[in-house]
Amino acid sequence: MRRWAAGAGCLLVALVGVLPHLCAEEAAPTATPSPEAQRLIAQFEAPDAYQRQMAFMKLELLREPATVPVLRSYLTSRHPDTRAFAVRAFAAVAGNPAVPELVALLKRDRHPRVRIAAILAIEPLTDPAILPALIE
Repeated sequence: MRRWAAGAGCLLVALVGVLPHLCAEEAAPTATPSPEAQRLIAQFEAPDAYQRQMAFMKLELLREPATVPVLRSYLTSRHPDTRAFAVRAFAAVAGNPAVPELVALLKRDRHPRVRIAAILAIEPLTDPAILPALIE
């Protein structure tokens, strides 16, 4: 029993020493999107709206912080469907820091589909600026 406890203690000390470094590496955002994310970003320009929508949804599931600038650029697309797809993915990936941009988009974009997408995207976030924006 003592031999096992000593071995577990050594393992615990080793993990405690290494774990903060592993977590710090995982938490730091990478400068470029992963190959999977890049493949999905390339599909944003697909001629088929369904393929574009699926690419945005899959990128949303990846939740890669490195994709935020790309998603931000699609918030001003000339196509309302693309803007609506981008709003949802942008909110999911960026989280609460995206609230000011999403509130501004909600106020400035007049297309109903984009406005509905913005409302649905900011609803699960917890920023206090959301409620006044929804009331307006």
